[in-house]
Amino acid sequence: MIDIAFPITSRCNLRCPSCPADELADNQKLRHTPLNTCEKIFSRMVELFGTNVSLKLYTFNEPLLHPDILGVLDLVQKNGLTCEISTNLNVNCDLASVLSHPAITRVDVSVSGYTQETYSKGHKGGNISRVIENLHSIKNYPQSKKVHIKFHKYSDNYRDYIEFKKLSEDWGFNFDPTTAIYMLTWDYFLDLMNSAEHRFPPRAEEVFPRLINAKHWKPTLTDKLQDIPCHFQSQVLYLNYIGDIYTCCQTGYSRELLIGNIFQHSSAEIFKKKKESSICKICKQNGLHVEAVLKQMLFSKPVSAEEQHKIEEQWIAFLNKDTNKKTAPVYIYGAGWFGNRLYQLLKANQINTLGFIDDDPKKAGQTKFGLDIKTMKSIPPKELAAADIVMFMAVSAETLANLKKKTYEYCGKEPYSFLEYITILSS
Repeated sequence: MIDIAFPITSRCNLRCPSCPADELADNQKLRHTPLNTCEKIFSRMVELFGTNVSLKLYTFNEPLLHPDILGVLDLVQKNGLTCEISTNLNVNCDLASVLSHPAITRVDVSVSGYTQETYSKGHKGGNISRVIENLHSIKNYPQSKKVHIKFHKYSDNYRDYIEFKKLSEDWGFNFDPTTAIYMLTWDYFLDLMNSAEHRFPPRAEEVFPRLINAKHWKPTLTDKLQDIPCHFQSQVLYLNYIGDIYTCCQTGYSRELLIGNIFQHSSAEIFKKKKESSICKICKQNGLHVEAVLKQMLFSKPVSAEEQHKIEEQWIAFLNKDTNKKTAPVYIYGAGWFGNRLYQLLKANQINTLGFIDDDPKKAGQTKFGLDIKTMKSIPPKELAAADIVMFMAVSAETLANLKKKTYEYCGKEPYSFLEYITILSS
């Protein structure tokens, strides 16, 4: 499966301080992709990768601003593909038709507040009343289960989080909170890597005081992780609205990261160019391709400065763990994207992984990295209890508690969260 991000417009109607849209050259052109170009790009995707593509029609843009969004979705379907979109929902369009379109599998709605005062800090220029009105208009629609509320958690919006969680549950939408982050562009990324005094763009002043743990932006540079494969490098393509290919969206669509166009290269050439790019070399040599994802999860809830310093020390101790120290074999709970990363990190530390546990029956019976994916109850309780069970999933405290309870009732042993696991290993 190849993940492809293809923004069908370079426009966005908001100016969120955490997003680099204003700093990116492509977004200054404010253009939409014509339908004939969309047709060619979708056809080229299928030519290169077949229909086994996870397609997202967004990056730093608002896809519902495209003047013929339904026409775009028709072309997605015509080429045998499906897609996801992410929207701030500060739009006027036929939401019911978009939601019911067969090409759409998921719609993420990005929010950061329930009151206008809080919402306007994270979604600058937006109107939360319009968002709620639009959600209300589709709440009883048969396809409303496609909607996922992506609530961005900051240090100062917990009350809003509670209110939006209740609204989502009452109206039947999926509620998927995520810890707010700050996205850099390439020039600032280089500065972060090379300078003792980090330089950030002006918008950082609006974001950093609100981040749950702003200290996360000081990277722990290590060469120990450089051999771990990078998901973004080997399985993800980032296009702009005309099919230009960029190395990575983790540092924005800076022109320095342009490696070609989807019509110019074969699939092998595209990924070879990505692998040889300067950003990939710098990032992997310093382990940031792993840390940017995994370490972020360690700071998904507010902690004191003292606690944060302790977590930093535990993370570093884990990375430098004595690989001769005997550890129990591990079952990884969750065979998704984070499970992949956790497996690679454990492998780098020479920790034996027995397999993956996943509650999704569609995944059971498959293999990943040569290991079986099983449901919990297909593993004998004694075998499971003899291993460490580690989960690395973006779940709420309530969900984590339920998973622990379910596992304990089955085999008499609770799974560890990733933070709990590295705490034990580093002690």
